[in-house]
Amino acid sequence: MAAAGPGRYPAVRHLLAAARRKRDRDRGFPRCPPRCRGTRHRRGLGARAAPRPPDPAGQRRPRRLLLRTPAQDPVTAFTDRHRTPCLALLLGLLCLWLAPVPAAADGFRVLRASSTSERGLLRLDALIDLQFTEAPLDALRNGVPLTIEIDVEIVRDRDLLWDETVASLSQRFRLEYHALARQYVAVNLNTNDLRSFPTLAGALDAIGRLHDFPLIDRALLKPPGNYYGRLRASLDIEALPPPLRPVAYLSTDWRLGSTWYAWSL
Repeated sequence: MAAAGPGRYPAVRHLLAAARRKRDRDRGFPRCPPRCRGTRHRRGLGARAAPRPPDPAGQRRPRRLLLRTPAQDPVTAFTDRHRTPCLALLLGLLCLWLAPVPAAADGFRVLRASSTSERGLLRLDALIDLQFTEAPLDALRNGVPLTIEIDVEIVRDRDLLWDETVASLSQRFRLEYHALARQYVAVNLNTNDLRSFPTLAGALDAIGRLHDFPLIDRALLKPPGNYYGRLRASLDIEALPPPLRPVAYLSTDWRLGSTWYAWSL
């Protein structure tokens, strides 16, 4: 088909232009508009980078790659820096808390204990030596009451299994010092009876002596079986004022307690 010249009809020129555009689309190459010829269409792509000037020495300069960690929050940096020492301190305190603390040289000691049967009732006679260290005595003289707890258990001895605790009871005393009257007061917390003493030794001697203390009805000790009693005395740290308890738990001066003293029934 011949190209449409200037003398062709406008309708013919229109059909020829449409056929040419369809042929270009089928080939997959868009027809460039007339104004994009030359270098004008490169303006949208940006300017070409300027070439690097040649090195006078004829050698290539070494290139460096600088790496930088991202900026960190000051609070997070402070926490990370002090996290390890804090954890070590907490771990040390935990080990100190869980480690068995030996009792002080001055402490409680059961000297003797025995039981008698009267009308089917077992009664206890015991003598306990109560010696306080300087820290509890200073607290006592400054108005802090001290609670002494005496634990008694009746146990059944068994060969194949562990021993069975048949009965347990506790006798508690509170020791006070009245500075105005200069008197030491021993209060039986089980019966609310109180006695006053001019000296500390007299008060401790009264607390440490148990006479005809009722234990258990003998009918409850069913045969067969060997039964024995055991006794111990200790300073009740939980009865201290709350601000003083942490110091008492961590100090050996406050760990006052005897071992179990056993006797046959």
